Amino acid sequence: MGAITQYALQVALLLCVVYLLYKWTLASCTFSRFNRVVLLCMYVIVLIAIPAYTLYSSAYTEPDAESPELQIKEEVTALSDRPAPMWPKIVSIIYMAGAIVAIVVTSHSILHIMQIIRHGVKEKRDKFTLVFSDNKKISPFSWGKYIVVPYEETPNDDLDMIIAHERVHINLCHWIDLAIGQAIIIINWFNPAAYLMMRELQNVHEFEVDNFMIKSGIDRRQYQMLLIRNASGSLFPSIADSLCHGQLKTRIKLMMSPRSNPLRKVLASLFVPIVAMTIFGINTPVLASQLSEIAGTYIFTSDYNQLIYEVYGVNHLVYYTRDGQLVSISMDLPEGETPKFYINKHLASQSELSHIKSDDVLFIMGDSNNHRFIIKTK
Repeated sequence: MGAITQYALQVALLLCVVYLLYKWTLASCTFSRFNRVVLLCMYVIVLIAIPAYTLYSSAYTEPDAESPELQIKEEVTALSDRPAPMWPKIVSIIYMAGAIVAIVVTSHSILHIMQIIRHGVKEKRDKFTLVFSDNKKISPFSWGKYIVVPYEETPNDDLDMIIAHERVHINLCHWIDLAIGQAIIIINWFNPAAYLMMRELQNVHEFEVDNFMIKSGIDRRQYQMLLIRNASGSLFPSIADSLCHGQLKTRIKLMMSPRSNPLRKVLASLFVPIVAMTIFGINTPVLASQLSEIAGTYIFTSDYNQLIYEVYGVNHLVYYTRDGQLVSISMDLPEGETPKFYINKHLASQSELSHIKSDDVLFIMGDSNNHRFIIKTK
C-alpha cells in the first residue's frame, strides 16, 4: 500500500506542474481540438513518467560497486533504537481511505446516471439512444451512447439543437476522456489539480462542440440563447457531458473571438523539458528519501511469503520462502534471552516481521554478540 501512496504523491506533483503550465500557455487559446489532445497527453505522461523513469534508471544505471559486506557494515553503523516513524503509515491509511471514498462517489454517480436512463422513455436513433426523462432537475447531457433530455422542461424548438449538440459529444467520444479524467481524480483525490484538469477537459469539450455547431451553419445567436436558457439547470456529475458544463461567459466569448495565433501551439513543446525537470526533482535525494519512507510502509499483515520468527531452545530463527526455496537465518542466544529486531535501521517489534514480503528482503543478518537481527528491505 505504501508503494501505491508514493506513486500517487509523485503523480500529484507532476499533475500540478503540467496543469499550471497548461493554464499559463494554452488554456485561453481557441484551438480546442489541439488542447484536447494536449490534455490527454498530459494525463498519459503523468501516469507513465515515473514508472518509465524507474525502468530507465534500473536498466542504464551501473550496478552498485559496493560489496555486500560494505553495505551490511553501513547498515549496522546507521542503526537506531528509535522506532520507525508513524507518519508514513498514517499518510498511507489516509490516502487509501480517500481513494475508497472517491471510488464510492464515482460509483454512485454512475448508478445515478444508469437509473435516470433506465427510468426514461427510450427512442433508438442512428448511432445513439435518445432518453426522455421526467427528472426536471437535470440539464440535457450525454453519456456513452445515450442522450438524456428532461422532456417536459425542453421546448420543442430547442430539442433538435440539444440533440445535435450532444450527438457531437458522442461522435467525438468525449465520454472516454472524462472516464480517464475521473480515474485520475480517484488516484489523486487529494490533489486540487486533478479536479481543475477535469474542468479544463470539460471546457475544451464544450469549446470543441460549440465550434463544430457554429461551423455547421446553425444560427449563432439562437445557439447562444439555447445555452443561456439551459444555464440554470443543475450541473450533472463530471463523468457525463452536460449542456451547461463550461463557463457560459467564456464559451460565448470564444465563439466571438478570432482564431488564436497557430504559433502558440509551439508552447506545447515546453511540456517535455518541464516534465523531465520535475521528474529529476522528485528523485533528488532529499525528496526521494521521504517518499521512500512511504513506499516501505505496509498497512495489512500478509499471510503469504512473510518473515517468520521461531525459537528452538537457544536457537533463534528467522525464515521465509522465496521462489520455492527456504531461506533461514539463525543464531544462538543464552537461554531466556530474546533478540531485538532492526528493520531498515529502526528498532521494530516482532509482529512487524509479518508485514515484510520475502521478495522485498535484501539481506538479513543475525548478530549474536548484540542479540539482534538486522533486516534490510528494498
